[in-house]
Amino acid sequence: MTINVGSFRLNPDGTMTDKKVPFARSETHLSELLDGVCNSMSDYALYVDPETHRKQYRRFAPRSSGSSENFPDFKNFQFDGPEASNNLKFACETLVEELEDDIISLLGQDEGNVQEELCNRVSDYCEDDSQPNDEL
Repeated sequence: MTINVGSFRLNPDGTMTDKKVPFARSETHLSELLDGVCNSMSDYALYVDPETHRKQYRRFAPRSSGSSENFPDFKNFQFDGPEASNNLKFACETLVEELEDDIISLLGQDEGNVQEELCNRVSDYCEDDSQPNDEL
């Protein structure tokens, strides 16, 4: 499914220049997705790697289409109640608000390294880590 994007103004010669893009990569669709992305922060909790003791937020709740074999080992998660997930949701909303135009621009392109571009070039919020995070 594609949608027309562009200014929809007539050129001096009477023609109109518009562009068709896949709906999934359209600014409209991506904006709608970003509006709800932070609502799932209650599916994340602080995870402490048992070997390195590195702390990071990870998804503990299975995705609705996921199988039961993808359940994490809950003993390495720290569940701090609704206040922690509210703080995480607020942080998510702040980042999305700050970077919304950049996020939409990157996702609208057919780039294969969106995570790296967003984390390192656009925001500079991510640590230079050899372990990629598939959650982004």
